[in-house]
Amino acid sequence: MIKVVHSTSIAGSLYTTVMLKILQMFSWINWHPTKFLHRIDDGLTRWIVLFVILYIASFAFMMIVQYIQMVPPLLIAILLGLAIAFVAEWVIYDLPAEAKSFKKLSIPFIVVMLTTSLFLSDTAIYHRAQMHKRNELPYKPTVIK
Repeated sequence: MIKVVHSTSIAGSLYTTVMLKILQMFSWINWHPTKFLHRIDDGLTRWIVLFVILYIASFAFMMIVQYIQMVPPLLIAILLGLAIAFVAEWVIYDLPAEAKSFKKLSIPFIVVMLTTSLFLSDTAIYHRAQMHKRNELPYKPTVIK
């Protein structure tokens, strides 16, 4: 199970990092994703550090989500993806808690966060269900062998 979590976290982090670079390159977001790493001089190193941070966050996200079994993965992805996107941009823009602040949020960034969270939550819950299915006995437990 841990191999699946690692590989899925790498794929999710790589997707998010590349999409953040594309969003920044085409000015679809008005902030730089690696600005908080201002102590690092090299641009490539900043993106690698961002990838590692996203990997750790994706890994933790998947480990937590795989144990939430009562809630559908789509609902988990929507709620957590929106929460992450809103909190991130609220902190970046330092927005007041008003209704008109929603107009400043970037829809492409929200979509990237939603797709990443959906990918991670669906994969975590699917593989958790498959792990339980593999551990089931192929015969009834009342049969004497």
